[in-house]
Order: sequence, then C-alpha cells, then structure tokens
Amino acid sequence: MRSSSHQQSPRPAPQVPSTASDELSEQSLLDELFPEASSQVQPDPTDKRPSPPKLDLPAPDTNPHIRLTRSHTRSDREKAIDALRARGEQTTVLQLSNCSTALTEADFRRLVPRGLHIETWSRDGDFYKIIPGRDPLSLERLPFYYLLFHTPASALAYQKNASRLSKLCALHAPSSIHSAIPPPAGFLENGEDIHAVTSSFVLHPNGHALDLRTVMQPYNRALRSLIDAGGYAPVVPSVDGRGRKIHRVLMHMDGYEPSQWDLWQIISRHAHARGIIWPFRNDHASALRRLRDAINLKTVSRAKFQAVSTSNPRAASPLHVREKHAEEGVEYEDPAIASFLGTGSSSSGSSSSGSSSSGSSSSGSSSSGSSSSGSGDADSAKEMNQLVMNRVYNRWIVEFEDEDAARRFAGLWHRVVLPDAKDKTGAWREAEEVRWVEAEYLW
Repeated sequence: MRSSSHQQSPRPAPQVPSTASDELSEQSLLDELFPEASSQVQPDPTDKRPSPPKLDLPAPDTNPHIRLTRSHTRSDREKAIDALRARGEQTTVLQLSNCSTALTEADFRRLVPRGLHIETWSRDGDFYKIIPGRDPLSLERLPFYYLLFHTPASALAYQKNASRLSKLCALHAPSSIHSAIPPPAGFLENGEDIHAVTSSFVLHPNGHALDLRTVMQPYNRALRSLIDAGGYAPVVPSVDGRGRKIHRVLMHMDGYEPSQWDLWQIISRHAHARGIIWPFRNDHASALRRLRDAINLKTVSRAKFQAVSTSNPRAASPLHVREKHAEEGVEYEDPAIASFLGTGSSSSGSSSSGSSSSGSSSSGSSSSGSSSSGSGDADSAKEMNQLVMNRVYNRWIVEFEDEDAARRFAGLWHRVVLPDAKDKTGAWREAEEVRWVEAEYLW
C-alpha cells in the first residue's frame, strides 16, 4: 500500500536554471538601483517583453545632395553685396542731423537698448564714441553728431530703438490726438516706464522727425581720418606725451583781438578776484594759445570741408570718377560749399575760355588774357585766405588738467563781457563796442 500510494503521487517538474540575462530582464529599475529595498517590495507580475534594440547613429554621407552654385550664376545683387563686404569699413557710423548742438553723451547713452533681465547690461546697440559735428577750422558747433559702432548689428539695434522711442514720444505727446492723456509717472508698458522714456528723449523736439541714418561706405579719406583719430584735429589727441589727460576749452570773442599776455592777465585777475585757482596745464601761460597756432593750416585741404562739416557726407568716389572730376576742375560735390569757400572753378573756367578766344584773334590779347587769369587766381587765393583767417580770428584754446575745472571755466566765461586790461590806451576803445566772450568745453 505504501508503495502504490507513493507511485500515484505526482512528482514535481524539474526546475530549469535561469540565465543571467533573464534575471536582468526580470529585474526592475528599482531593484537595480536600490537592492536593499527590493526584498520588502513584492514584485508585480509583468509581461516579459523584449527590450527594443538600440539604433546606431547614421553614417556620415560622403556625397550630400547639395546643389552647387557657380560663380557665373550669381546675380548682380549678390555680386554687389560681396564687393561691398570685401571693401567694407571696420567701423559703422550713424549720423544724427537736424538736432540741437547742446546734446551731451548722456542724452545718447539713455537710448542704448537695455537687456531683458538686467537693465544696466546691454548686448547690442552700444556705441563706443560720439563725435560732435564741428567746423574743421573754427571748431564751431554744427547741428549733427557722428555715432561710432564696432559692428553693423549694434548700429542697427540702436537705430531701431531710437526710432521706436521717437514714435512713442509722438504717440504720447500732449498734443497728439491718439493719446487721451499724457502717461502718468510710473505707468509701465511691457516693463518700461513710458513717462520716464518720453521725458528723457531729447534728440529732437516734439513734432519733428528723427533724422538718424547710416553713413554710406566706403568713407571719404577725410572722414576716415576723422573716425580713426576719434575727433577733430585741435580737440584730439586728449593725452600728452607723458600720458596725462588734456581738457580744452574754446573761447571766442567778437571784435578786437587782444594779445596773448593781456588775455592771460585778464583771466588771472578774474580768478584771483573770485578766489579760484584754475588747474591750467603746466600751470603756465602756454596753456592759453591762439586757435590758428593749434591748427596746421598747411595740412587743411579744401576737400576736408565737404567730408567732415556737412550732413549726410557722400561715399568715396571710384578712381575713374575722381580722375574725371580732376580733369574737369571739379573739387566739390556740393556746389554750396564750393561757392562758400570761393574755389573759383566756374570763374577760372570762364577766364580760361575768354583767354583762349582772345588768343585765337591775336597773340597780344592772349598775353593779356594770361595775365588776367593769373590775377584772377591770385584774387581767389587772397579771398580764400581771408575766409580762413576770419574763421580762426580771435579764437583761443585754454588747456586744463582737470575735466570738472574745464567745464566750470566754460560755464563761468560763457556769454560775459571781457574785462579791460590794465593799460587803457588805444584809439580803438573810443569806437569799439564791448567784447562778448563765448566759451565751450571741447569733447
């Protein structure tokens, strides 16, 4: 009985040993990362699904299907862009025209686009130099400014932001029909204080358009030298040979020009009466000098006037155009500048035609025509010298070692009557009017 019952009992099936791969596939991510906690968690019955195979990275294609373009298939526009980039300038210049001559660098600095997260940090749109427009001889202020940028992208970002703020000021102006009321202080629009922005925009008055444009490239030789130097010749360099900063003030007086020593004594007595000690350069009378002595008139050519003293200067002409203008006797592209400076191109041309016609009639008249043309050239040169001297007459440069002192000196001497010197002799004092002084800090 015991044997029969033993034979009838079913035997358990032999267990097949599992491989290491099956054990790894059955383990979950929790068991692999935390083996100490796997004994307490009961494994859930899951389907034994094979893991998907990993895909290999695509092999690099040695023959990409890219359509090649040849040089002769390029359009004229692409060729012009490549030629412009090849001879492009390292500096991009924006010119603000038809504006006030009393703007400062802070007025332009407020228009630099601010960062999205940090207001004081700007990635693009920041200029590195501002050159106020001046007459190259008299240093008189002209209504335009040059803004220098390192890249065209920075110039474009600044130009777009200035145009946006100009339109915003026109929209929220008190006289605008589109604005119900002026924006109150603290009114924010897209995180920007509209009242602060509109009140600090001073590039042009309300009701006028913003004239901020890019100067055409390539630049003229005179304009390029102005950009490389960072300003006009008497204003720069602002550092002496020993590396010390020099700050200059321009003084202009109407009427009789005093001597250098008399003007130095007048300034010294004026400072002594007010208890002021001015930090003149080298603390000597050499800090005061005439403008015509500071400018090298021999190096000032006529071609520099049109390039650095007019709004919207034109780009440099090609070589064949310059040769053609030289043959025709044309020295200026702006006829207003040519007539103002008295170049006499038209007069010389008429005199030369008159001399040639008289020469065909008789030899004696040709000699008289040549003498008349020579006298005409001498008269034009004399007129040119007189215009130059009128623009530099009674203008003085005062040099300081401190910027704040130079600005205070310019503010103290602006629009005041020049005191008399100690000696009151001279017949000119009986008929001469008082001499008004105009002072300006050069930057």
